[in-house]
Amino acid sequence: MRKKIKIPLIIIAGSVIIAIITLFAIGLTNNKSTTSRSGFTRVGEKAPDFELLSIKNSNKIILSEYIGNPIILNFWASWCPPCREESELLEKTHLEYSNQKIKFIGINIQDTEVEAKYYIEKYNITYPNGMDLNGRITIDYGVIGLPVTFFINKEGIIKTRWVGAISKTELYSNINKISKP
Repeated sequence: MRKKIKIPLIIIAGSVIIAIITLFAIGLTNNKSTTSRSGFTRVGEKAPDFELLSIKNSNKIILSEYIGNPIILNFWASWCPPCREESELLEKTHLEYSNQKIKFIGINIQDTEVEAKYYIEKYNITYPNGMDLNGRITIDYGVIGLPVTFFINKEGIIKTRWVGAISKTELYSNINKISKP
């Protein structure tokens, strides 16, 4: 009788061990960090609408009012080194493309108002920026690392996104993707 019980137990134990090894192997082969997945579930979806107050002048920034134009939406924080690294490029590109009706919006997270204002002034950022005070926008966009830049076409669909400090080549390439009719 004991032999009859041992065989099924050995089979079950072996199956459990194989399942654990398989899960472990899958985990090891997944070479993407959690941060690199920031916002990836939103690509191809309609951009969630939001309303913020401008850090500079307290004017309302409402995403739906920008639909009809390509939009570059950048999540940043003053304490984030890659955010500081890309800030000059984003501002220069905003100025370069402003006559082509490409809109830039910045969303600050996890800063105080004083820190956010200092950052805007230090990097001379002129495009609209607001603070996600309660974290709702960050959650809606699936942001789990900074910086993250979303590229939204004129229909309001997120076509792609970039995680980390964006290069000039990547920025221009993604602008082209959302600017095409």
